[in-house]
Amino acid sequence: MEAQFAAPVANNFGNPSVTIGTVNPGVIWVGSYYQLGVEAIVPINRSSGTVVGAIAQLHLYLDDIFPNTIGKPLLGTSTPMQSMARR
Repeated sequence: MEAQFAAPVANNFGNPSVTIGTVNPGVIWVGSYYQLGVEAIVPINRSSGTVVGAIAQLHLYLDDIFPNTIGKPLLGTSTPMQSMARR
């Protein structure tokens, strides 16, 4: 869960200072080749909005999906972690 808040500290032109923000509960699943997350966006007051929103994300781990093509380093060579541990 995350929360975001904002409140003006100056230059509000005589208007009352109102804190706005959202509370964002969500879940995330992490696998070997991708990560999937879903999150609700809930306003904390009327000044922040009146509708509950949602956001989803999909992250692909391209270096794990395609280790022999686009998963290779651009510069230099990579040393597998197992061979480094033996040194």
